[in-house]
Amino acid sequence: MDNASLPAVQSLWPPSHRCDRPPTAQTGAEEKLGGSVCASPVDGPYASAVGPAVPAPSGAASISPESPRLSAADLVEEFLTRLGEARTPAEVGSLAPQRVVAAILSRTCPPSVSVSHPNGRVSVYTRRPTVLKQQVGRSQTNKRLAASVRSQSGAAGQRCTQRLPPRPTAVEQVGLLASIGLSAIKFNRIRLFFGGVRSPMASLPVLRAARAALTALPANEVSLLDTGAHLAHLSRSVEGRLAQLWSAGLFIERPSFDPQGVPVPQTRDYDAPRDGTPTYLDFCPPADMRDVHISVGLDRGGDPTSVKVVMGFLNQDSPNRLGNTLLMAVCPDSKDKYPEVAAILAPHEAQLRRLALAGVVVGPHRRAVRVFVNSDYPAVCNTTGHKGHSSSLPCPFCLGTKCSSDRRCVLVAALGTIQDLNAAHPPRTAAHLREMRTAYQSSGQTPGGLGLDTHLSIERTPVITVPPSQIVPLPLHLLIGLTLRMLRLAIEAVTQARGVAAGRQFSHTLAAVLSVEIGVEPVPYHGGNFIGRHCHAIASRSDAVVRSLRPLLPATWLTAYERAWTLFRGLMSTLNRAAIVPPAEQRQFKIDARAFVRLLQGTFPWVSISPKLHVLFSHTWEFMGLWGSTGLYGEQAIESWHGFYNQNAARFSAETPLLSCRKLVQTMALSGLASDALRRAKATIRKRRHGPRKPLGQGTGGCDTISPGGESVWRLWRRGPRTGPSGRPTSLMRPTR
Repeated sequence: MDNASLPAVQSLWPPSHRCDRPPTAQTGAEEKLGGSVCASPVDGPYASAVGPAVPAPSGAASISPESPRLSAADLVEEFLTRLGEARTPAEVGSLAPQRVVAAILSRTCPPSVSVSHPNGRVSVYTRRPTVLKQQVGRSQTNKRLAASVRSQSGAAGQRCTQRLPPRPTAVEQVGLLASIGLSAIKFNRIRLFFGGVRSPMASLPVLRAARAALTALPANEVSLLDTGAHLAHLSRSVEGRLAQLWSAGLFIERPSFDPQGVPVPQTRDYDAPRDGTPTYLDFCPPADMRDVHISVGLDRGGDPTSVKVVMGFLNQDSPNRLGNTLLMAVCPDSKDKYPEVAAILAPHEAQLRRLALAGVVVGPHRRAVRVFVNSDYPAVCNTTGHKGHSSSLPCPFCLGTKCSSDRRCVLVAALGTIQDLNAAHPPRTAAHLREMRTAYQSSGQTPGGLGLDTHLSIERTPVITVPPSQIVPLPLHLLIGLTLRMLRLAIEAVTQARGVAAGRQFSHTLAAVLSVEIGVEPVPYHGGNFIGRHCHAIASRSDAVVRSLRPLLPATWLTAYERAWTLFRGLMSTLNRAAIVPPAEQRQFKIDARAFVRLLQGTFPWVSISPKLHVLFSHTWEFMGLWGSTGLYGEQAIESWHGFYNQNAARFSAETPLLSCRKLVQTMALSGLASDALRRAKATIRKRRHGPRKPLGQGTGGCDTISPGGESVWRLWRRGPRTGPSGRPTSLMRPTR
């Protein structure tokens, strides 16, 4: 290639860096670089400012030495400019970029470093390249990522900086404001404090426009009915939530498990029927079909009292978090009896059937919809049309009778009673629920006309028809109810052993033990019961209850009662864990659940097997074995909505209770854009690990430290300061956390 064909490259090299001398023998440094390197003509104190010598291309023209010189920065800028103007590989090759880079590296990264010590010794440190391992641990991976970020930021002139996360959109900011309850005025003050326009926060006009656009979407539309405020297009809301989980990479498959605890692979998509006939019934698709798991439950509570209908999305981590659920409806001044429950769920039942018929497109697959029913015992019975725990067949899962009866001797002989722990009861079926729905709706039949042998305690029209395997066995309410049953059992045992007066006196003692030694008290809601974490605290410190019973009960009863608390503590830890339970732990749970109920019935003859004890004995481990967990499908989020409404009632105040409920449902629909799952997705580094917490070990000054008097420091601190011999209060160490 001649020089005339490269006019843009001819004048690249500045006069002070062109080499007019003919090529001579290479020096040592030039030989290492693989070619001749022109020496810099700049001498004296300006040599370091100019930078490394730059090689001249073969076609460079000769310039006189009197031409002006360029600084190092201008030289680099000029080189990059000419490199960008090159259009062909030949033009780029004529610039010799490899030799330029090699010359720079020879100045900035020497192969060895010499250090002279005061004693005259010289140490030479030679750079030796090493090969990094391909597979390293998480800590080393994070270090390599941090090193690459620092190197990239340093190359761009921004050292000691980290790569900023993507700026949240105005829609996401609207969802965040709705979820945390921050007003637009306060948000604007924070925005101005952090730089106004320069901050990543949207302005108020942009937020108002985004909120108006979100409110107009069908998925966020709220309709006012006679019963309360309801989401108008539930199917659109479900599809939007699932699409957000998939796009954020938070969607988790929830397969069913075979009897050996192996997940059943889901290999085929759902095909929407063209003739309008569903391919599967009762929201129960085949096990090998890809599906999504959603739960529907309702509960009455809060202040002011209202019935809240909540949907849970179970294909994600921590589905029981409040922000990961969908508030379907809020109904003021409503009761949780069957007529009100049927009226509240009627519009949503049609939307659920539409979802089951069309399926949901999540990512590249169309999936079937599997619906679970969860709530407390009365709400589950009202949803499925069951009469309740006082019926002749009190269990919504199976056909066991309540107790033996001469009037129902034939039915008792065929089905058995729940009091008989050795009897096997036939399960209920979704086909029977459909039959009762048709009989009550279409044929106009009544429970009295059908008879118990036909309706089997399904005395109302089922609102949502699901098989018993998709009814969640009440893990939270089992925890609360059985904890109270264990405490009441202690009072009953003292009454049986010492009399009514001793039992009444022990009830006051037990209340003092719960308040002072265990540190729990009944809450003013939930009917004056204990909440979930209080029940776990009572079970973990049950030795205080056993110690108060020691002088009052016989040794056999006391030993059995202490053993029952030990079994109950392990059962509740597994039952309420929001994670997949390993098969070995499931088998142990089944053994302990049966041993717990048998121990109560065998040791304390007055104990009757209640429906909740029967559910624990027969159905919790069945549900856990089929779906891997009961805590994941639990009703904790439904109860949490009452507390949320109590704390934020002022935010949703309006002219009427119905408008207040509409404001609540509308705000929570917008907050789905910034749900807990999506917010946690932006924080990629999570230090906290999942799993049960380990108990604190004994240490100096801790809560479990034993005082010289043989009593725990925690109990001494709870009791309060005592007075010493001089009348002054003794100093007690406050427990460290």
